Amino acid sequence: MAADKEVMTARTRNCRECGDAFPLTRIDQVLCVACVDDDRDVRLIVQTLVSARRPTLSAVALATGISLARIHELTAAGRLSGVSVGTDSPAGDDLVIATSCVCQPGTVGRCIHCQMRLAKTFADATSGATPHVATARRGMHNRPSDGGRRRS
Repeated sequence: MAADKEVMTARTRNCRECGDAFPLTRIDQVLCVACVDDDRDVRLIVQTLVSARRPTLSAVALATGISLARIHELTAAGRLSGVSVGTDSPAGDDLVIATSCVCQPGTVGRCIHCQMRLAKTFADATSGATPHVATARRGMHNRPSDGGRRRS
């Protein structure tokens, strides 16, 4: 009977990513600690790749604080879809980004190519937009250039 109570009170859940059982610390938690760390690293790398012009492996590692070995591990595991490590440069640290969408069917916008295309579209749209110019002068504002004094 005591063993049944231990099973009933133990709160565990299966991870959505890897399927391993993990102790539940929050009610909305769906990933184990290892998968949360992987997800955080992947998001940092993707953000850096989207914002960089010609990303190299060493530049991404420096910008994110993630080790080169960890980036190699994530690309080898397929967590960075559309990104592979090339050996074209003398240092061997080129990151090769897919030139077309490599998203799985039904999951458009998840690969690095789609995210970079969306970021470029957004940047083009915001740079071409005209800034909002207020026509009415209300509230506090600077005095006119003559100091606001009337001359007779």
